[in-house]
Amino acid sequence: QIGNSEPRKILNINIKDNYLILEGGSINRKSNDFFSTIQVVVTPQVEFDYKAALFQKAFSTSDFRKIPVSWGKSSKSLESRMTLVKSLNEIPPILNQVSRADESYKVNGVDPYLIFDISSAGLTGYDAGFLKFDFLCHGRNGETRIQIFWWGDDHKGPSESFSIKFTAENGTLIIPLDASPLWLTLKHINGVRIDLDNPASCSTFDIKNSGLFQRIF
Repeated sequence: QIGNSEPRKILNINIKDNYLILEGGSINRKSNDFFSTIQVVVTPQVEFDYKAALFQKAFSTSDFRKIPVSWGKSSKSLESRMTLVKSLNEIPPILNQVSRADESYKVNGVDPYLIFDISSAGLTGYDAGFLKFDFLCHGRNGETRIQIFWWGDDHKGPSESFSIKFTAENGTLIIPLDASPLWLTLKHINGVRIDLDNPASCSTFDIKNSGLFQRIF
């Protein structure tokens, strides 16, 4: 909407040359509206996703590198500073391109992941800041990368903005999800997904003793 004129739909967005094509007739450059404020109206979901992407880019990093490994090696000393908020051990995960092999998960495709539905827990991003689990890679082939997704509120599923990656090693992993502003913005967390980002790195893998924890201040 240009000034007080009638709203116009955006017909095309040319990113390369940086211009918009609007419906309707030409704009009168001599009109007072020509130099007025231009308002772009989008759906609430588009506005939220746009602000979330900017927020993530400005204040967060999407690659935690080996921080979860380092924190996991200090798990004994951190136990007194963490409290369990929600165990994931009793939640049967939804499996994608993995299958159960005894107590392990066997990789069956190029996009192996586990989804934990925690919508009934009623947790916000401020209720639990850490994801902790014991990880074991069988048949290791190079460096193992893991990606964690989360979603909630009006989001129906995972997206790249609401995720972090890190390099994993065998042992306890502690992932500080609350280091991401987009974790903290959620008022109701519905799900957490654990991806083996480079599936060729493990033929099978274990994820045990998993849960969401909170810091004790």
